[in-house]
Amino acid sequence: MKCKVLCLIVAAGFFLPAWVPGYAKENTERTTLENITVTANKTEENAQKIPMSITALDEFDIQDRSITQTSDLFDRVPNMYLTRTGPLGATDNIASVRGITSFMTGGSVYGFFVDDVFYPSADINLMDVARIEVLRGPQGTLYGKNTEAGVINVITKEPENDWAGNISLSYSNYNTFDTTLAGGGALVKDKLFVRLAGKFNSSDGYFTNTVDNDDNVNEGKTYDGRISLFYQPSDRLTADLKVNLQKYNTNYAEFTSYDKVMDGNFDISVNDPGDVDKDFKNVSLKIAYDMDEIRLTSITGVLSSDRKNRNDVDFTPRDDYRLNTKTDRQAYTQEFRLNSTNSSQLKWTVGTYLFNTTDDSGIIYDVPAYGVSSEQYGDMDSKGAAVYGQADYTMGDLVVTAGLRYEYERKNYDYLWKNGDLIGYTPSAGSSEKNFEALLPKFALIYELTENFRPYASVAKGFKSGGFNLSSDPGTAYDSEYTWNYELGFKSELAHNRIQLNAALFYISWEDLQVEQPSYPDYVIDNAAEATSKGVEVELRVRPLPGVDLYGSLGYVDAAFDEYTNGTADYSGKNIPNSPSHTYSIGSTCRFLDHWMVNAELNGAGTIYYTADNNKSQGSYQVVNVKAGYETDRFDLYLWARNLFDEAYATRAFQMGSDWWARNGDPLTVGLTFRYRF
Repeated sequence: MKCKVLCLIVAAGFFLPAWVPGYAKENTERTTLENITVTANKTEENAQKIPMSITALDEFDIQDRSITQTSDLFDRVPNMYLTRTGPLGATDNIASVRGITSFMTGGSVYGFFVDDVFYPSADINLMDVARIEVLRGPQGTLYGKNTEAGVINVITKEPENDWAGNISLSYSNYNTFDTTLAGGGALVKDKLFVRLAGKFNSSDGYFTNTVDNDDNVNEGKTYDGRISLFYQPSDRLTADLKVNLQKYNTNYAEFTSYDKVMDGNFDISVNDPGDVDKDFKNVSLKIAYDMDEIRLTSITGVLSSDRKNRNDVDFTPRDDYRLNTKTDRQAYTQEFRLNSTNSSQLKWTVGTYLFNTTDDSGIIYDVPAYGVSSEQYGDMDSKGAAVYGQADYTMGDLVVTAGLRYEYERKNYDYLWKNGDLIGYTPSAGSSEKNFEALLPKFALIYELTENFRPYASVAKGFKSGGFNLSSDPGTAYDSEYTWNYELGFKSELAHNRIQLNAALFYISWEDLQVEQPSYPDYVIDNAAEATSKGVEVELRVRPLPGVDLYGSLGYVDAAFDEYTNGTADYSGKNIPNSPSHTYSIGSTCRFLDHWMVNAELNGAGTIYYTADNNKSQGSYQVVNVKAGYETDRFDLYLWARNLFDEAYATRAFQMGSDWWARNGDPLTVGLTFRYRF
């Protein structure tokens, strides 16, 4: 039924403009698709001419498709999937890209960058964004560690000469209120510019606590802010200063029995609603100086992130277990790079990257019934450096890309276990240290077979840095894991660039997997497995008529363990957990009658296994989103619905003892958004 409804809406996008009076006056110049310029390779390029799988979304894509959080990207990009583990900002969510999957700990498999600066947590609100680039496949040569599966680049809007701004107000069910304000202009014409952006969100949440019938048990508020200063004293020199702030505070009561979740039941039963408190600050300074045929760029980043979580982890009205965690991070990064700016056959980029990071973490496990607790603390200091280079050489219609990066990291780890001996946590303390290094090559070819059809091939290596355990076997180290990605694909523009069709086949060899051996709430990470992932991706954009955009993507992946044993259990041949067999997204945006617009899309995921033995899984599910609006030069008004058919699904599921627990996917939400430009 859902698929039929969406197909009707997409079909309407084709035929509605044919008979709507006055339509011909609207956007008659937009007869072809725009080519998006990206900076995926740290220089400006046409996304359709880069030999890699890349999804580029511009400002209009982001607004039309209501992409307001990073998590929204995972529903719309092929072979990407997010296992949401809590409210916004609570944890580093489990993510899968082409079957390469992270766990609750041990670091992400993809890099997340905002304006060229690495963010340790990708689970954030998005505001005042100009473009998003999603790169799939290892990006180790230019981006380094923990990008073995890909990179998400978020590029925010820069201030301009003319003063302008906008305000957006939204209200939806569950008493959810959202407002975003952004604007700026020139303080000194052509020299000094400023832009401010802020976002506030509050909600009562979807869940009801049956213990006291509190339907605000998961209420929360989030604040985001950004200040951008751009200085251009000459045609050669620019300086871009950005300050980003986040403060997220919500309750953390979202888990109930798996069967209830799959029935669409949002009732939970807890004696403690829990709490998430996240404070994040980032200051970055990007200075670029253009010489005759070379650009020198310096990017300095200073980051501070403090996060505290409190959880009722027995998920019952009894006060049996509570879990308190904290993660404090301080990071200093510095990148210098040189890249060519001429139009010769050889284009190149070389650079160095330096970083110093401290991570202080704590786990306090309370058993109130017995009046005892266990305290576990781990402090890690990481210092490292990398040098890299990448070059493109054009030979007629053939472009050859080669790159290499050497990365070195030294980690020192201090750990302390206090109390807990009465519940099996023997007090201990100690220190560990370990060096991690990697050599990361890349090689690619792209050939312009015709003006509008370009096949390509690439091979690249990625790695995720190793670390140390805290929850179990404290201080024991696990090694880095590595991926080799082999890819064949093509990029094309058809029908006078009214159609863009891109496709890729990939094969990934995954070595020294950092596997999380769970015994909830404890875990230990070990390099216990080898795996293979192979699949296909297709992305399509069509503009059959001015003002009508159709889009779709499909990803299929077969990701399985080649070798993996845990004690006497042998999981070889089993599917990788938390990685769906396929993902897809199809939708349409139509503008007509001078001011009206409609957007509809269907996003879906295939079967997902929750455990390495594949004994528990969730079947495929689909979510339909719709949006209709009235747009003018000065203001816009939209009525929208997410999960239109109230599909029941789990964003996470896990076993504790003999019981299975899960977190609900978002239910049907209906809202109204007003945007005003000034």
